[in-house]
Amino acid sequence: MAQASPPPVIWINDFGTDQGAVSILNSNPPPGPVRTYGKKPLSRDWQDLIKAIAIDQIFIRMNTCSHVSGNVVRPLRVLATCAATATPWTLTVDDVALAIHTARKIQESGKLADLVFGVVKSVLDTNHLTENGPITPLLERDKKVHVRTSKFTKSVEDLRTDLEERKHVEKLPERRAFWELVRIVFTETPRSFLDLLRFAQAKTLIVRLARW
Repeated sequence: MAQASPPPVIWINDFGTDQGAVSILNSNPPPGPVRTYGKKPLSRDWQDLIKAIAIDQIFIRMNTCSHVSGNVVRPLRVLATCAATATPWTLTVDDVALAIHTARKIQESGKLADLVFGVVKSVLDTNHLTENGPITPLLERDKKVHVRTSKFTKSVEDLRTDLEERKHVEKLPERRAFWELVRIVFTETPRSFLDLLRFAQAKTLIVRLARW
């Protein structure tokens, strides 16, 4: 159906719990009500969701079968295994946090944990598939859940200290010029409609910088 070129031949034929997640959860049960984890079929709702997402990824987004199998379906099965609910739309932040924590134990590199987070963010949250969503903003603010960021990401303090250490530094305005711009756009009256648009653009940029 996907008209993929074998080899290898990719089959999405496991709609059960993830064996790696089952082993981790049984060896180190999460706090709360006692649950028994085993290799068994997922609920019909979870199976339907996985099938729908796989179809969307392959036929609409034109991703490869290997990508969908390893980077989309696998993390979804890990998430479904760890979830305390049989329906994907009732997922909670705790369910996703447990799945990320479990995935990190399954794969020490952290890739599987990142995939779980990515699926929740790009599929469940983006399409508003959960009643308690969006979930990922809450995970990003939870200090107990370590979400890896790019090694190039810097803190606000780092940006403020080395903002001038960049290519074409001569194009950057001086600090005095910046504050003069702030004074103009917030206190002066625009003389034309074009000035009004420029003032609005400058105000938007300044407000966004203040939020950072």
